[in-house]
Amino acid sequence: GDAGPDAAGDGGAGDESGSPNLRTPLSAAGAPGKLASKDPNVQVLIAGDRLRTHELGAWFGRILTTIPQWQAFFSDTGVDPIRDIDHLLIAGPQLRDSSKVVAVMDYRAPEETMRAAVDVIVQRSNGSWIEDAPVPAARATAERSERIFAMVPDRRLLVVLPAEEEDQLSKLKSMKGFNKSSEAGIVISMLTPANAFRGVQALPRSLAWMRLTVTPTKDGGADLALTAGDESAAEALEHAQELTRTLNALRTINLGITRIDVVDEVTFNTDGKVIWSKLHVTNRQLKLIMGFVEQALRDQGGARKK
Repeated sequence: GDAGPDAAGDGGAGDESGSPNLRTPLSAAGAPGKLASKDPNVQVLIAGDRLRTHELGAWFGRILTTIPQWQAFFSDTGVDPIRDIDHLLIAGPQLRDSSKVVAVMDYRAPEETMRAAVDVIVQRSNGSWIEDAPVPAARATAERSERIFAMVPDRRLLVVLPAEEEDQLSKLKSMKGFNKSSEAGIVISMLTPANAFRGVQALPRSLAWMRLTVTPTKDGGADLALTAGDESAAEALEHAQELTRTLNALRTINLGITRIDVVDEVTFNTDGKVIWSKLHVTNRQLKLIMGFVEQALRDQGGARKK
């Protein structure tokens, strides 16, 4: 049925109606998605292997290192999310409380580098390596919650689990790696997006799920695809028009002397209960967007420290 993001199909580019049937991060990731948290309301897949070849790859890396969760885990370790990691999958009930979040990453940095990074986290939080674990694993505290950091050297995987999920360690040895064929650079998916955006942007409460995919393009820009599932076709139609109005009102920034279109005009279409939109952003527009994102994260980081 229309239970969640997977209901929008499994294809890549889209079907005959032109709507992008983009998979959830969990299914786009392949096997590591099966490990995801019990309530993966929010899922994020970041493909370093796709982003690092993009002209703005270093910028993506800089933005990711300012995210509070990344800082809590990896500050002082020297690990770079774009340079050293091919795929990073994060899934959890909510990102505001990261204690139940599961993270899986496949690294291209040498194994010693990653083991040393985990050791920094262990030492910093008075944690310890788990003796006789099925794979090299340590208990450590990050973001005020105890977690397990496990390595699967044969598969070049580093897995971060909530502390109570130690029984998952025996499954890790046989886990297959990430799906390497996905073109997407970033996939973000969430259930009940109105909750996730509370206080930021009012979204229709009837939206059951929403997914954004960012695919880097050779011209230094990116293709964006947004899909969302509504309760009925009638509500989808109404909300597609509402979202079109809202986003077009936000897309232009007035700088006094000049007005800048951060993105081109956006149109939301519907396909039954599914609302969708596709958009190409140019290199210049992408730089603007990333500048805003970086500033917002810095402001948020500053607010957290106070």
